[in-house]
Amino acid sequence: YDLATATVSDDYETLLAQNGPRHAFDPNNVLFLGAGLDLDHELDGQPNATATGDDGNNVDDENGVAFPLTALVPGEVVELTVIANADGLLDGWIDFDADGDFEPGERITGVAGDPLVPGENTLTITIPGGATVGSTYARFRFSSVGGLAPTGFVDNGEVEDYRVAISDLDFGDAPDNAVLASDFATLLASNGARHVMTSGPVLGEEVDAELDGQPNGSATGDDTLDASDDEDGVTFLAPLIPGDTINIEVEVSRAAGLLDAWIDLNGDGDWADFGEKVIAAQAVTVGTNALTFNVPFGAKIGASTMRFRVSTAGTPLSTGLAADGEVEDYRVTIHAADFGDAPDSFETRLPPVGDGARHALVANPTVFLGATVDADIDGQADNFALGDDQDLDGDDEDGVTLPAVLLTGSVATITVDYSHATADAVLNAWIDFDGSGSFDMGEEIAIDEPLVAGTVHTLQV
Repeated sequence: YDLATATVSDDYETLLAQNGPRHAFDPNNVLFLGAGLDLDHELDGQPNATATGDDGNNVDDENGVAFPLTALVPGEVVELTVIANADGLLDGWIDFDADGDFEPGERITGVAGDPLVPGENTLTITIPGGATVGSTYARFRFSSVGGLAPTGFVDNGEVEDYRVAISDLDFGDAPDNAVLASDFATLLASNGARHVMTSGPVLGEEVDAELDGQPNGSATGDDTLDASDDEDGVTFLAPLIPGDTINIEVEVSRAAGLLDAWIDLNGDGDWADFGEKVIAAQAVTVGTNALTFNVPFGAKIGASTMRFRVSTAGTPLSTGLAADGEVEDYRVTIHAADFGDAPDSFETRLPPVGDGARHALVANPTVFLGATVDADIDGQADNFALGDDQDLDGDDEDGVTLPAVLLTGSVATITVDYSHATADAVLNAWIDFDGSGSFDMGEEIAIDEPLVAGTVHTLQV
């Protein structure tokens, strides 16, 4: 006889005394699972907690069914590879609710058995959305008759039991209504990004499980789903400005991996356009990783959405299942910016020409010099510092009044007119005293000077 090995529990009915599943060895009709004739014989079932009792008894013949390398995931369709030596019928079950038995609704093959041919066969199954997360067991019976129960006798074939794992998923929370093709794919129905929760790398310190994506307009659905906000892996160190290189810090825990990231650059609600994948298979290690990505000229000003995915193998797409890791979605803003117009030697323009001073412009700005502020695509370098004054956006260089002449050794008063509605605005200012074409150490004439709301500030130089 070939008998089953499932568990130490009596519920799976593995032992002969429980009418456990058993197959007679018929030398005239040898049917077995696996690549070689390794079917062995037992006097009784060999139950243990790992369903390996038969493996350690005589020959290890539990080699007929190959599961995915990842855990089984609720709601997912998976393919099992089943190897048979001859034509026959396969009956199979998985204890999806982990209650210790194989119920009629847990049959994963047809009631009459699924036909197998010699060699590799693919068995496609759907893991129920309500499957219990954790370890559970599967049973497969191969015979010439099919339609077998999880227990009982048949006069040919083989039975194999396996312990398998059912795992949680981490989903994103970018907007998705699962109807419009232009929406971010977040929901399972949209093949949204999802990661099997294993021991692989994660973003930040937290990762939590969801039954489905948690989309909302601010990409915070996952943050507020339960008491654990796991969107803690990415810190933006500067505003997102077209043409700029953006510095971020990415915190990774548990294991090293590969990071992929996308940004919606044209505001069309997807990450499918050219150039919207801004980080590709970037190696990251446990701890804080200092990374950069570029926001190209022409990126649409306004609200946007980013997706970050970390995993062991990397994720070429912003959608679909990953074997481990985590996905985090962020609502971000692409800002217009105000630049200076000093000559290029003062690093007025964006990299790689320079690293020009630039200030992100928010909606309804409340902190600016003078009466107005305008947006520039890049620094407006000019030998007379008039580039921003003479462009099509008008002259916004109206915040500082300088003396007609600065005399060496004398005290000069510079008047700064400004507007701000906060209590923490400060002023920084420089003068190139030595005419070197750069602002050197010692040439900063205002260092984080506090500004009082609604007044004019004076500097004594």
